[in-house]
Amino acid sequence: IKSRIQPSENIPMDKIDLTRIINAFSNLETLYIRFDHDKNQVLEKNELNQVFKLFEGIIATETGKKIGSKINRSLFIYLIKKGHAPSKAQLIKFHLFGSKRKAKLTKNKVAKILSLFGKKESFNDH
Repeated sequence: IKSRIQPSENIPMDKIDLTRIINAFSNLETLYIRFDHDKNQVLEKNELNQVFKLFEGIIATETGKKIGSKINRSLFIYLIKKGHAPSKAQLIKFHLFGSKRKAKLTKNKVAKILSLFGKKESFNDH
């Protein structure tokens, strides 16, 4: 529903909605083809480092920080581990004290995380 022009379950899907959904699945599959080197359908440490480089610009836009800021990486790992947008306090706490090891990204988590971006309530509004 999030990729639809009119996000309502009561409106039938049209060709544009179907095209967007197909593109979303294609992009998700491309992400795994490109970065899942061991082909286990889970992106882990070294694979996630490469994925982060791809998404850092989007994350920097959400945090309002420059590319290269360590808080961007903390947000990336937080999203992977927790699956939801943190409040500012949660992000700072995680950045300073949270364990950033053993983060694993599955296809379901990618879809959930990507659905957070572009919402009216941004990460900075929490």
